[in-house]
Amino acid sequence: MRSALRSAKNVLLNTELLSIQYNGLDEPLLDSSRESGMAEEAEEEVKSYSGVEGEIHLVSWDKAKCRVLSMTYQEGKYLVIYEADDKDSGIWTIYRKTRHYKN
Repeated sequence: MRSALRSAKNVLLNTELLSIQYNGLDEPLLDSSRESGMAEEAEEEVKSYSGVEGEIHLVSWDKAKCRVLSMTYQEGKYLVIYEADDKDSGIWTIYRKTRHYKN
């Protein structure tokens, strides 16, 4: 659980730092046609710099402030949800998958 939370926090930090670079280069960080919500190259860079292998889903973004408003990160049995708040810390929620039911 701690590993998934640490990885999600690394993803958040690297996404926001890369957004500054992409903004300066006038390259798109976001791509709403992709499941992750990020351009393929940007997603690969975030994963590489963060050292993660889980699934990233950028749900909402503040383009003016280059800031993640909400995102999810899934690693193994853990799903981490981040939602920005008025403070810089945001709200982190972690879920653990306990069972898988087949239809």
